[in-house]
Amino acid sequence: MATPMELKDLILETLNEFSTNDTPQEHNLTQLQIINPSESKIAPITPSQLSTIQRLHQSNESLREECEFLELLQERLLVLFEGLNAPQNKDIQSRLNITINFLEYQLSVIQERLNDLKK
Repeated sequence: MATPMELKDLILETLNEFSTNDTPQEHNLTQLQIINPSESKIAPITPSQLSTIQRLHQSNESLREECEFLELLQERLLVLFEGLNAPQNKDIQSRLNITINFLEYQLSVIQERLNDLKK
């Protein structure tokens, strides 16, 4: 049987293959096999190992979604600050009102996202 460190390395390697694969494909995780170097035989993956791999894959996907969300938020905030720093400061009150509305909206989106993560 594979040691915990070897299993962890195998899982991480598998997840890296999933994340670096450019074309989305369905992977049949039940057909994955672990190579046991001490016996030089291929052992079928156990159900507990399969569930661990699936959980890691799901958490990796969630992490990617959160990174994408934060990158989009960062981009929106940068555009907002660029607009506020624009040299035409003629209608500063309306800019501040728009900024306040945008920030209130973003705070509500973040709060909703946090509530979803806590579930």
